[in-house]
Amino acid sequence: MDEPPVVSDPSLVRTKGCGKRLKSSKEKAVAKSRLCHGCGNRGVSHDKRNCPLLQQGSSIDNQHINDDDTYEPLASMAVLNIDIYWSCIFLKFQAVIIKENNFKQPGERYRSWAPDRQDRFIRRWVEALSDPRVTHEIRSIWISYWSQCDKSLGQKIGTRLDVKPSM
Repeated sequence: MDEPPVVSDPSLVRTKGCGKRLKSSKEKAVAKSRLCHGCGNRGVSHDKRNCPLLQQGSSIDNQHINDDDTYEPLASMAVLNIDIYWSCIFLKFQAVIIKENNFKQPGERYRSWAPDRQDRFIRRWVEALSDPRVTHEIRSIWISYWSQCDKSLGQKIGTRLDVKPSM
């Protein structure tokens, strides 16, 4: 009559790592090729530590070991006849760094306003700095900032808050 159905275990399914594709041998070879960060070439037999281009440049750097020497980097590049990009990496030179004045522009802006706009600006800052969560130190820092922008601005905010600007 009716025989019971035969039930067997399901076939095994690979679930972990599902979705990974297999790389071809060419892709594997490109991934393994070494990249030199000194010259930027891929597939070469050296890396940044033993790059011939960088070793050539280090001999240039050793000629100017003394930091007291001041010389023109562009003149050195012309004498050595080396690509400007690589020369800039190895040559040392001294330069004066110009200090920025970050308070000039806001001061000019404040002085350009009409007096009623200046009073409204001062009133808003006094309200913000009068908040009980603002410490005395923070108030004095802000007043010194506004004093650097414009002395009268810092004095007006300071007198309304009873804080002296600490420049």
